[in-house]
Amino acid sequence: MKIFVFLVVLSILYSCEYKDISANMCNLSNVSFSKQVQPIITSRCATLQCHSPARASSLLTLHNYEEIVRDCVDVKRYIVSKKMPVGSPLSDCELKTIIKWLEQGAADN
Repeated sequence: MKIFVFLVVLSILYSCEYKDISANMCNLSNVSFSKQVQPIITSRCATLQCHSPARASSLLTLHNYEEIVRDCVDVKRYIVSKKMPVGSPLSDCELKTIIKWLEQGAADN
């Protein structure tokens, strides 16, 4: 009986496999500004506390496409170095999405 239980447990353990679903969720084939990049910037960077037009002391505003593209070199430098956003760096997927969009020509799509 002990051997039977051992074999059942062993077969269950071997039948389980780990699947990293986060890798599938980060689609970088054709990054869209309006569908992928802008939501990241709006929720993580262009908040009232940071890079929004409402914050008068902000030297870098990221409210719209033109502002983001104008300052894309600085944006890339700060996010890659993990200096921004303050307190909570972008996830790997968010970072890769923005970088891929820039590499693809930073289209307004």
